[in-house]
Amino acid sequence: MQSPTSVPSQRPANDHRPPVSVLQCESIRHYNRQTSASAKQLLYQTHSTLRFRGTDEANQQQRAMGPSTMARALAAAAAVLAAVVCAGATPETTCRAAAGADRRVDYRFCVSRLSQHHDSPDADTWGLAKVAADVGVLMASNGVYDIKAMLAGKEERPAGARARGPLEQCEALYDRMGAAFAEAYDGIDRRDYAAGKEKAGEAASLARRCAHAFARAGVAVPPRLAKQGADSVQMAIVCTAITNLVK
Repeated sequence: MQSPTSVPSQRPANDHRPPVSVLQCESIRHYNRQTSASAKQLLYQTHSTLRFRGTDEANQQQRAMGPSTMARALAAAAAVLAAVVCAGATPETTCRAAAGADRRVDYRFCVSRLSQHHDSPDADTWGLAKVAADVGVLMASNGVYDIKAMLAGKEERPAGARARGPLEQCEALYDRMGAAFAEAYDGIDRRDYAAGKEKAGEAASLARRCAHAFARAGVAVPPRLAKQGADSVQMAIVCTAITNLVK
């Protein structure tokens, strides 16, 4: 299995555009917001030094364009550049599309978790689907760590000895959940999207079974573990929804 912590950013074979980073997009957007007097003065100075070449008609049209008109034209061009070049280049656009297609997707959660991943800035939709699976692997690993700490007495264990059984079950379930997310990553990576989504669904089911183990024992789920479970289920939903967007 390819290491899920190193998700290569790839684009379709027929897409030869270089990846656009978030910083590049922000630079474009920042330029588009420049409306100060000094910026306009600079545009005016640049305009006044232009040497027009070509037909007389073209020269007249260029000379007729005043500095304020040129400033507006350049700002409009920057806006178009930001819209075209940066479209789909950030987790925000993908999470918005995923939330629009699947109401179960928590947009803010999706953006927050994907944005923290080092491969997100240059990832396309396919790459972000893999990022979501990779984040799921990390969540499962964190869950196993917390459960081990509770079993070892390093963290307070609710209901004392009654919680040991459910915690031991959850440790095994979270270990399997991490493997399921990793297999979801592999499925998406080889573009077997049905297999990837199936494994993401399996990961969500395993997280829910942990809560059921506590319910059967009549013990409340530790707050941290309850959050781990809810976040893992949501990440599985996000992974599936983004995978559905891949063309």
